Amino acid sequence: MLDHEQVRPRRWWIAAILAVVGGWVSYLYVGRPKRAIASLVILVALAAGSLILPPWRIADILVADAIEGLIFLFIPIDAIRISLKSNDYRLRWFNRWWLYLGLVALLGLVGVSAARLSPSSLPFRSFSVPSSSMTPTLEAGDYFVADMRAFKGKEPRRGDLVVFNVTLQGKQIIFVKRIVGLPGDPVALKDRTLWLNGAAVDREMEDPLTWREGEPPARLYRETLPGGFAFETLEVEAPLSLDDLPEHEVPPGHFFVLGDFRTNSNDSRVPVAFGGLGDVASANLLGEPLFIYWSRDYHRIGTALK
Repeated sequence: MLDHEQVRPRRWWIAAILAVVGGWVSYLYVGRPKRAIASLVILVALAAGSLILPPWRIADILVADAIEGLIFLFIPIDAIRISLKSNDYRLRWFNRWWLYLGLVALLGLVGVSAARLSPSSLPFRSFSVPSSSMTPTLEAGDYFVADMRAFKGKEPRRGDLVVFNVTLQGKQIIFVKRIVGLPGDPVALKDRTLWLNGAAVDREMEDPLTWREGEPPARLYRETLPGGFAFETLEVEAPLSLDDLPEHEVPPGHFFVLGDFRTNSNDSRVPVAFGGLGDVASANLLGEPLFIYWSRDYHRIGTALK
């Protein structure tokens, strides 16, 4: 057992080596476990944020990199400073050479594994909403968490919210929409009313609402798909070219998606060749939105998405 009364000075060069190869491990060597934990928590939070949170702006990346760089610069300087003042340091239970080496080796393994990770490999991922195309379900500025394995073991159903990617002008862009048509479904729009398999989808008009200050009121509808799933859609009264769509059969392995804000959404009504999303291939489905974790309207935080 370790003699807790044993006194050994801390060597500055050992603190420096541990700081370079193990970062926060050097704080254990010089007897500062609280600083070790604080440094580890900050670094893990920065690493996790880069994977889980939505794509960061350049300014966010620069700030995060600056914080991480300052931490890696501060730790060796601070550890060396503490070691130079520790001539009468009394050894504690964590001052064991094999513990230092084990933690450094573990950090190396974690670093190698983290380097192989990508956001798409995570079971859950966060996304931000840049537009109002999914209002009232999702509003611009909302942040939500999606289950990235939702469609690994189940087939999408009518009414499911889905995150997917589409290649437009050579770039892969991520969207969130609602599935309304399954493979083989004949889909049409007649005077904005959705038709599936030759029958009009039930919808009831609710009270008009002002969705944006200074804009004309939009009408809120409650739409019920075959099978009984109901959700709200939004429309402005101005006529649009997408109010009508000839009957179109969804090809095998594809889905027909619409935005909940029907008069302000780019979706399957327009083919990819004309800048729309077209029918979305099942291979392009990424995940299913679960809940809003941040919103400009704090009342929406925690809202389950369906």
